[in-house]
Amino acid sequence: MFNFFKKSISKKEENKITITKIEIIKYKKLMKAIVGNRGDTLYKFIDEYNSRNLKNIDVEIRSTILKHHTYDTPEEFEIDLFNTYFSELALMYLESKGYMLSVNWQGEDSEGDVEQFVNSVLTAKGEKIIYFDDLLKLRKRIADNEICVYNSDFLLIKLKLIDTELKEWGYSLYLINDNSDIYHLFIAETVAITEDEKIINFWAADVDDYKYNGLGRKLNSGISTHKLTVVQEDGSIKEILKNTMFFINNETETELEIETITCEDTIKGKIRNNNINYEIIS
Repeated sequence: MFNFFKKSISKKEENKITITKIEIIKYKKLMKAIVGNRGDTLYKFIDEYNSRNLKNIDVEIRSTILKHHTYDTPEEFEIDLFNTYFSELALMYLESKGYMLSVNWQGEDSEGDVEQFVNSVLTAKGEKIIYFDDLLKLRKRIADNEICVYNSDFLLIKLKLIDTELKEWGYSLYLINDNSDIYHLFIAETVAITEDEKIINFWAADVDDYKYNGLGRKLNSGISTHKLTVVQEDGSIKEILKNTMFFINNETETELEIETITCEDTIKGKIRNNNINYEIIS
């Protein structure tokens, strides 16, 4: 099949991208955390990545690539294989096998994709499914127009709520940060990912690890239960109405630094830390 979006390549074979011995060790530890003892194909491919070509590439790896790309000739396939980073190939494989879910930052393709993925993984691990009661209540309030929030912000709060429930079972929701606008999600035991598994340009981090997970912010959030007075950085005063959602950027004993996430203009500033005029969501 002709692919109009196929990147142009040279007929001349370019220098093959390789991974170092240290990277091989880190990738193996990371894949072990994600797939457990079911990753023979991937572990073997890590060892063979530097010597890969069309003759020796594993059939499963080959079919995974062809699900994502098309080529006019075997030569084009091989040159692309030489010039594709292991991290890209690993993401393709993990997603095709159901170990990972990739979600655009703007929101899911279909409502409930993340919850379905989480329960699918838990079932495969022999765990009970989660019913996500708090998430369902929040979604109903949004559906009833009680709250207005953009899909991209709701997705972040959803990830935090799901991670909180997973932690009660000893698991965490992790992200692969490959510096893209896609959230690559997987589930592993809490604290399974350490500094040893962090690979440059392929950081694996817990939802709470905002320095590395690619989300760029803490995901603590709340919602006003009454009108709230917000003191902005320039000293001016703004009021936010009941049922306004906000992220909590920082917290002291007396104040919360908040940033509203509504369908209106964003308001940033400080409110009193009293737990009276708001409820914490995540």
